[in-house]
Amino acid sequence: MGGNVKKCTHCGRSVLEGAECCPYCRKNSKPAPTPEESAEAAKKEGSRFYYRWHISPKADSSGDQAKKLDKADFIVQALTLGPASDRDRATELVLSMTVDATDPLIGALGNSNTAGREHVAVVLGRLRAAKAVDALVSALDDPERTLRFAAAWALYRIGDMDAVPSLIRALRTSDAQIRRYFVYVLGAMGDRRAIGPVTQMLRDSNSEVRMQAILSLACLEGRRASASIKGLRKDAEVRVRAAAKETLNLLGAGSFMKNPAVIFLIAVLILGICAGFVIYRKNSKKLPQFPSLFDVNSRG
Repeated sequence: MGGNVKKCTHCGRSVLEGAECCPYCRKNSKPAPTPEESAEAAKKEGSRFYYRWHISPKADSSGDQAKKLDKADFIVQALTLGPASDRDRATELVLSMTVDATDPLIGALGNSNTAGREHVAVVLGRLRAAKAVDALVSALDDPERTLRFAAAWALYRIGDMDAVPSLIRALRTSDAQIRRYFVYVLGAMGDRRAIGPVTQMLRDSNSEVRMQAILSLACLEGRRASASIKGLRKDAEVRVRAAAKETLNLLGAGSFMKNPAVIFLIAVLILGICAGFVIYRKNSKKLPQFPSLFDVNSRG
């Protein structure tokens, strides 16, 4: 047999050294790359190697703890390396794993040089990682816009009400879309400390922020929000006026007395009470043994 011969890594049979595919098992005769080799290849080529979870972490003499740390590092790499279009898929894969990667994810969230931090924030929110609240609160003021959206959503998903004051302070941003989303999150969280700041957002310069403030205030206060929302029925923007009227209808503010049938029934009831009073007064004069309740001189 001419040429050098090597063993196939899959079936163990002898194959030519230059053959890339084993003629017996039809599998690639090259050995599977180590995680370190795959990571290096991904940095150079931008490939999607890091989603190949069948590649086991490198064994270490320290045992299972080292393996868990390796898997946690893989999780962070899956969310922060490679093309952005693949990070959503990586998010689902990370959530399906049983390894606790909260600490590495928090570290990646605080590193401004790490790409894909918004995906890290989403994962922390879906994991309901309470220990990540401080890091997520810090991310509310991050220059990266998408990270601020993701951090606010993650805080809502975790449900820690200690984050409400930070969300309120973050309303001072000049970005109208971020203000609108933060108002939405405050309404969804339902903390009454947000009633005052959300009420102030009814006078925001952006119409979308005012519309969201109407809905959030209705969620926070219920029918008590009607007094604040009524003023927006004459807003300059058509959509804001429509949102205010529709919200007031849902809350039942003012719609009861505008119904003609209700007004008619109330009028009939008032007339009935007056007629009954007149009849009672006339009959009370014929029955002195039953003194009138309204005649003070007849008592006693």
